[in-house]
Amino acid sequence: MTNYYSQHIIILGAILKTFLNTKFAFLILNLRNALAKSTQKKLILKLVRENIKFHYRLGTGFFLKEAVQVTLLALSLKDPLFFLNWFTKIMEKIKFYKHRNYIFFFKSIFNKLEKRYFPKWGIRGLYLDVRGKLNVKGNAKKRHLLLRYGECTFSQKTIKINTAYSLVHTFTGILGVTFSLFY
Repeated sequence: MTNYYSQHIIILGAILKTFLNTKFAFLILNLRNALAKSTQKKLILKLVRENIKFHYRLGTGFFLKEAVQVTLLALSLKDPLFFLNWFTKIMEKIKFYKHRNYIFFFKSIFNKLEKRYFPKWGIRGLYLDVRGKLNVKGNAKKRHLLLRYGECTFSQKTIKINTAYSLVHTFTGILGVTFSLFY
């Protein structure tokens, strides 16, 4: 709700409270937001049905519907820090040999959202980079997994960028994760 509406509600509430001498509450419905929430519920159910295989591959510590909801919320709000905090907590929770499947789950989600929903939310590009000993142990080389969608340029002055960095602590080492949204 914007400040414009909230200020008018406070004033209207104060006026009615003085004349009626009782407390009361307002419920303001925005039909556009209600319609958007119903279409988002359909999108969540569609993405969950299409990616149910990842729920069985990743096992305990990973909740498919929660993952889709957090991803959609973070993308619609253009908040990479919210997404990345949740992403790293779940990545630390699941077993290290399932990390690649975990990232491929997000690749599947971003592929579905790129053409239709990114422009609707005003997102021009998305960049997810995971570096470190990903899905390996022992004396193996470090790996690098990169997901890029749309315009992911750091040099244009007309594109706004929200970036978040985080570390994932596993028993094989530390992974560095970068998530950027371009809009």
